[in-house]
Amino acid sequence: MIINNYLISQIKVYSKIFVSMSMKKEKIKPKKEKGGKELKNLLRKVFPKVLDTINDLIERKQYDLAREQIYFAIFKYQKEALSDELKKLTDLLIQIFKQKVEAKEIHAARYTYEEIENMWESYNVKRTDIDTILKILINQFIEKNNFSIATILINKLSSLTLKQELTKFSAEMEDNYKASIKKEMEEPFKKGTDIIEDFVNAELDIIADMNEKKIMKANDLKYKGKYLKSSRILIDHADYLKKIDRDDISNQILTKVLDTLLEGKEFEEFFIISNSLSIESRKKYLIRIIPIFLEKLREIETLKKYQKEALSDELKKLTIHMTDLLIQIFKQLVEDKEIHAARYTYDEIENMLDSYHVKRTDMDPHLKLLINLCIEKKNFSLATTLINKLNSLTLKQELTKFSAEMEDNYK
Repeated sequence: MIINNYLISQIKVYSKIFVSMSMKKEKIKPKKEKGGKELKNLLRKVFPKVLDTINDLIERKQYDLAREQIYFAIFKYQKEALSDELKKLTDLLIQIFKQKVEAKEIHAARYTYEEIENMWESYNVKRTDIDTILKILINQFIEKNNFSIATILINKLSSLTLKQELTKFSAEMEDNYKASIKKEMEEPFKKGTDIIEDFVNAELDIIADMNEKKIMKANDLKYKGKYLKSSRILIDHADYLKKIDRDDISNQILTKVLDTLLEGKEFEEFFIISNSLSIESRKKYLIRIIPIFLEKLREIETLKKYQKEALSDELKKLTIHMTDLLIQIFKQLVEDKEIHAARYTYDEIENMLDSYHVKRTDMDPHLKLLINLCIEKKNFSLATTLINKLNSLTLKQELTKFSAEMEDNYK
């Protein structure tokens, strides 16, 4: 998976914007009484650029990446209660929702709608009437004979008249569908494959309904701040899905668990659950959440408590977990040839090791990967900067010589 250049630039932009939250010792923290106002002003100042970039992604039909960036922006702006900006971000989600409906990507459209609804309910964003778009999506589910999901979405409509109209239409279509299925099953020469397909669709409907109920129950607990209990409901459900050979859906549920644990800064459980994902899902997830993950590290009170009370064993254990995870992300970024994102992640690893005074991990083997990538990409100035960070004198001399030779050949 190759990270889009936008994600790289966003990492750099947000790291500068929230420098006041950094744990680096050399950074001077703003005064407490001014910090909030200064941060809000800074967020408002950069917001037009954030909107322009997301709009550009939408215009280029990179909807998944646009949605990820919207989530990251929401994560930052909701903490400062910037309602006008949150409303505009929600409007962008509505654009993506409309595009998904037009493309008849019904499940992606439905999940996007749920995210919009979450913005309305969780962050008190003023509702927008999108009944017209939602009606189209409902009809698409009815066309696919997915009446359970259609019913759920009908209940989300604002218009009572439209709700009654579609409820009646859905019931009529469901009756017709059941009658046709019954007739087909009674036909002696009906092909078995068609029947099997109907059963498969029925199973998917049941699973979708179960997912809906489990997620709603978990969200209720999450909003009350009960992150571990919320996660446990979805973990048990993911285990069940795995037992019935639905590993793909199980992995999707587990990513929701990780999002919840990250939001609650429950890092111990986060590390354990992340190992339950499939290798490919884990790579994609870790790359996607790196900006939020790093912000949560800066906020975590547990580390500050451990540092203050000199609880070295607990500190060492937690810091090693975090460092290992960041190293995995770093290696994946190098593998995907994302120089600047990898450099930024490496700096975060160094910062963690410096800030909490634990035994340093030998970063030379990992740094060598990035240096070779810089040389390969003919970024010799950055290669030189990174070579100077190496601890091994032998490795430093080896790579200095190699970089110089490659630079001479390039010239």
